[in-house]
Amino acid sequence: LSEGNYEEAVIAFTAAIEIDPLASDGYLKLAETYVALGDSEQATQILYSGWQNCPTNQQAFIDFLKQLGYIVDADGELVSLATVEKMAFAAYQEILDILYYGISSHWTDFDADLLTEQGMHLSYMWYLYPVQSLSDAGYMLRDLNDDGVPELITSIVAAGDGMIYDLYTYLDGEVINLASGGERNRYYLCSDNVIANEGSSGAADSVFGFYQFNSGAGTLELKELVRYYGMDDANEPWFYSTTNTDDVAGMEQISETEARDLI
Repeated sequence: LSEGNYEEAVIAFTAAIEIDPLASDGYLKLAETYVALGDSEQATQILYSGWQNCPTNQQAFIDFLKQLGYIVDADGELVSLATVEKMAFAAYQEILDILYYGISSHWTDFDADLLTEQGMHLSYMWYLYPVQSLSDAGYMLRDLNDDGVPELITSIVAAGDGMIYDLYTYLDGEVINLASGGERNRYYLCSDNVIANEGSSGAADSVFGFYQFNSGAGTLELKELVRYYGMDDANEPWFYSTTNTDDVAGMEQISETEARDLI
């Protein structure tokens, strides 16, 4: 392969797979050879076979498949990223239509309860503080965890600091609402695709959470949490945790400087 003898390499790596079909290297090198030959379709099929036969090294096949524009879905089927993006966008279209007609009609006769009953989730910020012009709102499709499935982020132009109104993902054929922002529960998109959250229940209790999207669980997974809790001790009100807990007794007490640096 390194010398460019691709036809000989195909024979050698095919033989290697026949000798040991549970070893991942044969599949990966054979796929690499077919890529060098310009046959990405055959390389994709080899990688998929490797993924099926080598459960101990599946991530290597998933990463290589992604480079070729494919993923393995939740049912174990090989699907092109273009197809996944198309399916996700079609599913998100209903959300975008609701926003379109809501804004276009200035949110008249808008029934939020009916929307919830139908399994659709929308931040109350859209209609409690109504956006009146379509040019004031927008959306972004962005793959937050590099799994090939784009997430849908909706917001308003005035939220130029990256604030999110609603965050959705597409999982197993369904649209899932991951987060909906509010006045006291704000979400932000960070440059490394971490989702930052600022929440407050009052002047003496605020949280600053930082999350990554876990597509396997269909949830936002906590990375770090900083909490300001002045109910018990106003002199030492800052706490830190890497587990999702509301109990400050289970968190590490830190200084205000440490808290500010973390945030």
